[in-house]
Amino acid sequence: MKNPLHRSNPWESAARIVLAASLAWYAAFWLADALRPGFVSRYLSVHWFLLVALACAGWLLVLGVTSAKWTKIPRAWLLLALPAGLLAGWVAWRVGAGAGEYRVLLALLAFTAPFALSHVRHSS
Repeated sequence: MKNPLHRSNPWESAARIVLAASLAWYAAFWLADALRPGFVSRYLSVHWFLLVALACAGWLLVLGVTSAKWTKIPRAWLLLALPAGLLAGWVAWRVGAGAGEYRVLLALLAFTAPFALSHVRHSS
């Protein structure tokens, strides 16, 4: 069985791994801080993980991950990502009242997260 992380370009593999890890840590720390305010934010800003994820996404774009690769994703996954994105955006909007002017950005990022994860999972 072929390793899904094995790519011809090792920088692309590194960018994908760092992107997935930083999104996972961002979600975990943000959830921990939402459940217990100050638990994480007292020591570390969770937005550093989001910044790393955005940098890795830009890095993947520079490496040549084009929109043509979106056609390889099965439509069923995209149809599953739509309700997941709507639910995530709604939850982010409801929970993000304390985010102030960043509430809209937070909801948009939450909406697009399932689509991005579907793309990362199915790209080859």
